Amino acid sequence: MALIPITFKKDDANNVKKGSVRGQDLAFLYSIGMNKVAGILDAMGDNPCGQYGPVNVSGGYASFTLHAGYISIFGRAVYIEEGTTVEIPLPASSTQTNGVFGVRISLADIGSKECEFFYKFPDANGTIGLRKDDLLDNALTGVYEFKLYDFVATGTTLEFRNKTTEVIKNVKDYIDEFVKGSNFETLGKDDNSDKIATTAFVQSLIKDIAVPTGTTNAGSGYRTSFFRIGNFVVQWGNEYNELGAGDSRTIGIHDEYKNNVYSVSVTPVTDRNWEYSFIITSKSNTSFVVKNAGQRKGAFNWIAVGYSS
Repeated sequence: MALIPITFKKDDANNVKKGSVRGQDLAFLYSIGMNKVAGILDAMGDNPCGQYGPVNVSGGYASFTLHAGYISIFGRAVYIEEGTTVEIPLPASSTQTNGVFGVRISLADIGSKECEFFYKFPDANGTIGLRKDDLLDNALTGVYEFKLYDFVATGTTLEFRNKTTEVIKNVKDYIDEFVKGSNFETLGKDDNSDKIATTAFVQSLIKDIAVPTGTTNAGSGYRTSFFRIGNFVVQWGNEYNELGAGDSRTIGIHDEYKNNVYSVSVTPVTDRNWEYSFIITSKSNTSFVVKNAGQRKGAFNWIAVGYSS
């Protein structure tokens, strides 16, 4: 039982070192279909590449067994055979020490060193650093250390903790998970559906739009309408009573604006805009004040944008 490299094949006819020609080409083509640069292929059983059975300790070493599974690292595919046994030397101290265990690819090496299991304990600074080169850009000297497990060890014990969550799903499962709960059906040109959107997300937003229209306040002489999409609120109105030059007017707005209005814009109702200058002097979540800074009295349209909490 062993760790078997797959996309590492060399050009035997020219005795070219692995990784410079055939291995690199195979890895590149293989990596195109992967949704992650490194991970366990979700293709075998419930626990691919997972540790199972007891951890045996003898002579300062802990040995354990792994399930079969594939690992891809920048297209470099590795196969762990079912029942592969691995040994890790235990620390001399009886104090618990954290460590990591995984698979290392080192393209500068040959033979078993090019693809092997590795383990690491903390360095003098108390950290465990993993090297993660881009193996496509560093085809001759790249090194990538892929962690399979965290573990805690003493001089007489080793306990596995967290297994990596880096899993590469097959394309169908990846797409199914990505679009779960969505409907990407596009209506044909002859479809007589009265829906203006086909995805559930957009349909839900449209359903939530509130569009009361034609609200008239005769006392102030204006007509106003508003709509709401979720918490986003837009209100607009037409001021029929002309505002005198130099005068100001307070415009009440809908109680949907629970938060302060973001912006208000005013446009004169005339084709002689150079004689009018309507400005907003203040605003709140209940009203805003318009001042006519122009030369003539006039009516105006307005629009307010805000947010309802």
